[in-house]
Amino acid sequence: MLALTEKVALVTGGSRGIGAAIAKRLAKDGASVAITYAKDDKAASAVVKAIERDGGKAVAIQADAADVVLAAAFVFSAGLTYEFVARTMSNRAYRFAVGLAVVTAFALTWANRVLAADENPANLMYLGVVVIGVIGAAISRLRARGMARALFGTAVAQMLVPFIALVFWNTNLVLGKAVPVIGLNGLFAMLFAASA
Repeated sequence: MLALTEKVALVTGGSRGIGAAIAKRLAKDGASVAITYAKDDKAASAVVKAIERDGGKAVAIQADAADVVLAAAFVFSAGLTYEFVARTMSNRAYRFAVGLAVVTAFALTWANRVLAADENPANLMYLGVVVIGVIGAAISRLRARGMARALFGTAVAQMLVPFIALVFWNTNLVLGKAVPVIGLNGLFAMLFAASA
């Protein structure tokens, strides 16, 4: 059995040089490897193919070091937020609701930072949704009844964003393509409402 079987390794700058050599070695030792690259997708693809040709598992992700640091900061801040808030309460339902709210806010922020921010500046309104939740939590002093109201307000704000974007923002989104966007917003709103 290989030493790194069932382990996952992330190699930043893994498309060339030392990074590529490290990624290949980790895969040879049994790890599933994710490499990041900034611009050269052909070099990254070549490293992935070389790893797969040798029987390993690999994936290439276009991201620079700032994206990796940002992802780590997001995960750290989500975990820290949960620990800070959940530590004050022993009620399991409250802890679950806080966890759901934090994960939903994390997913919403990350999705808009990575997936959609470059497509349309209207997506920046989603940050306002998270800000509403944070302000509501602060005003409620993390008390259950106030948090429920804050998260319900966050869910309402979540559902308003696509309609505001369609009506007031100059978007290139036609109604037929807006249905999945509204559906995804409904999912996030439902998660916020469920945590209320």
